[in-house]
Amino acid sequence: MLVPFGIAVRKSDMSNNSASRLVFIGHPQGLHLRPCAEIARAVGMYQSRVEIRNHQHTANARSVLELLLLAAPAGSQLQLRAVGPDADQAISAVADLVASNDAISPMSHPTGRSVLALRSDEPAGLPVAVS
Repeated sequence: MLVPFGIAVRKSDMSNNSASRLVFIGHPQGLHLRPCAEIARAVGMYQSRVEIRNHQHTANARSVLELLLLAAPAGSQLQLRAVGPDADQAISAVADLVASNDAISPMSHPTGRSVLALRSDEPAGLPVAVS
């Protein structure tokens, strides 16, 4: 639907159900690319708008780039807020991912079949897949 500039439209199905929660980042590397992608993927399954706040910065949880720009290291406190019909479920899903310290390992491959490792005969810094 096209909306003239300056006019705000609120969906009627987005009732004023809201939920919020404070969580601490449990992953040792903080919010790096893989956890951000997992969070964005999880939020995509819900209708609610989910935002994550770290100090003065707020990110739309559907955007991997915005989540990365939070630059949240391990132990950071994040404020989660969701507004919409399934706000409670969305907040619970995101909170579980953010607080988990082993669900999203930087060394695990998404398929679970291989791990990145350095072989001693390869130049340092060039990871190769090992089955």
